[in-house]
Parts: sequence; structure tokens; C-alpha cells
Amino acid sequence: MLVSQIPSALLASLLWGSWAFWVGHERGHDSNLSVAFLQGAASFFITLVLATAVAAMSMRLHRYASQVWLPPILTVVCTTTMLVTIHCLAGTAHVLATIVPPSTVAFGYCLHLSHRLARRPFKEMCRSSGAVDAHPNMEIDRSLINRRPIRVRSSKLAAAAAQWLTANNVTPNQISVMSVVFAMAAGMALVARAQFSGLTESIWLMLAALFVQCRLLCNLLDGMVAVEGGKSTPAGELFNDMPDRIADAVILVAAGYSVPTIPAAVVLGWMAAVLAVLTAYIRVLGVSLGAHPDFRGPMAKQHRMAVLTLACVLSLLEPFSSLKGECIAAALMVIVVGCCVTSYRRTLAMYRFLSQRT
Repeated sequence: MLVSQIPSALLASLLWGSWAFWVGHERGHDSNLSVAFLQGAASFFITLVLATAVAAMSMRLHRYASQVWLPPILTVVCTTTMLVTIHCLAGTAHVLATIVPPSTVAFGYCLHLSHRLARRPFKEMCRSSGAVDAHPNMEIDRSLINRRPIRVRSSKLAAAAAQWLTANNVTPNQISVMSVVFAMAAGMALVARAQFSGLTESIWLMLAALFVQCRLLCNLLDGMVAVEGGKSTPAGELFNDMPDRIADAVILVAAGYSVPTIPAAVVLGWMAAVLAVLTAYIRVLGVSLGAHPDFRGPMAKQHRMAVLTLACVLSLLEPFSSLKGECIAAALMVIVVGCCVTSYRRTLAMYRFLSQRT
């Protein structure tokens, strides 16, 4: 586990060392280079500590909820306290602006890692059923693999919601279109956030987080109504993919424009949108070439929306600190880097699949 996380640690070191340098430069701090080195070195070792701690705690917990949430909360609280202490002893200026974004991303990283560890039995079940990672020449049931594996799909609440929609003659295609409506609402809330301050800004941020999650809920329910409700249509694949591409672009671009205090955020928003579409294009291209649908991350659709939702929630605390939009800007930076890694992993998997095919 420790060795496999070294690339992630090096990436965290480069990313957050650059972030600390930028914050120091923007604030006019003279020792921004030494602060950047301190932040980068600390981020490298803290990432390794986080991975080791999360893995150790996950092995000792048995309930899914505790496996996913407890290790990230405990490890990030401990490491953030340690990092604040180090920067205070080093005399770093603007400690909150330097610490909060990396700590936010560290929590997301730990959450993703603990989720992966908790899902191992689920993934083994999928492999045994032939749903993922099957041999390239093996005949498999396409209905098993064309759906993103989501644990919450088996929950009673999701099943009840899907049954209610099916009983009220709501079609999967209508639900897919509604995901675009919620995405546009989230985008408008994010852009509106930039025009206000105080309580009104907080309301827009909460609405943005809510609408993003409603978009994901639509993505969950349209598939359940189509498959479990028996309402799939020949045009279902079109409505399953096209709205997602529109929703991703709208939300991520709007997130960039929601941070007028950081001009680079607009560029990050557009980059995140383009790369999000690229990850989906690689998956669809693989399917057209006969490969299995590849939903791996680290920045698949649900991961991107989770990072952005978390950034919106943490942005509610910015008025009480020296931060001014850094949470969403940092989230976009993480999404950009994560999408690059995701695109590389999916392309490499597709290449290996096609190389093995006879």
C-alpha cells in the first residue's frame, strides 16, 4: 500500500507546493519559496501517512459506513492539526489560505481511498459474475457491464424512488433530461454566487451543492427505471450519455466563473470541462472497439461532482477566514489533474485490451 501511493505523494507535493508558492506570491509574502518547499515536503509525507492510516483503520472496521467515513475524518483532523502546527512554528503568513485547500483535497483523497477499500468485496463479486475485467475473448452479458457499478443502487430508498417513478409513468429519458435542468440550475447558482456576499452568497453556494447532487440522483434513477422498471428504449443509450456531457460542461465552466477573485479559475473551469468530456469519450470509444465500459477514476463523474460539492460546502466558511474563492479553485485544479490521470488509465487499459485480442 505504501509503495503504491508514492506517485500520489509526489503529485501532492508538486501540486500543493505550487499552491503555497502562488498564495505567498499573491499575498506579497517574501519567503514564499521556502513556504512552498515546506508545504511540498509536508504534503509528500502526509499523503503517505494518510494512505497508511486509512488502510490500517479500514482493515479493522466492518460496517461500510464506518469504513468509508471514519478513517478520512480521523486522519485528516490529525494531519491538518500537525500541518497547522508546523506552519505556525515556521512563521508562515496566511496559514488558513495555505492549509485549507490541501486539507480539503486530502479529505477527498482519503474518502476515495477508503471507498475503494470498502468496495473490494463488491468488485470481487462483479469480477466473478463477469461484469468487469473479463477476458477480452470471453462472451459476457452486456447488460451487466454497461452500467456503472454503484453500491447505493441496491439501497431501499433508491429502489423505492425508482418504483414510484415507474408507477407514475415517468420515463428514463425524461429523468435524463431533468439532470441537465438541475445542472443548469447548479451553474446559475455558482455564477450568481460571484455577484453577492454574506448570507446571500452562502445561500447560492448551498443551492449549487444541492442541485449538483440532484443531477447525480437523476443519473442514478434513470438507469434504475430503465432496467429494474423495464422501461428501456432504443434511444436510451443516447439519453444516457448526451445529457451527462452537457451537465458536466455546464457545472464545471460555471464553477470557474464563480471565482472572480482568481482569474486562473476560469481557465481551470474550461480545462476541467474539456477533460471531463475526454474521459467519457475514451470510455465510449473503448466500447465501440469491443472493450468493456471503463468507469475507473480517480476522477470519474461521481468523483468530480463530489469534489465540487465539497468545495461548495467548504466555501461557506471562507467569510470567516482569509480565503476568497480558493476552495472552488483548488477543487477545479484537483479535477483537472484527476481527469488527466483518469484519461491515461482508461487509455492504457483500452490499449492492453486491444493488444490481447486475437
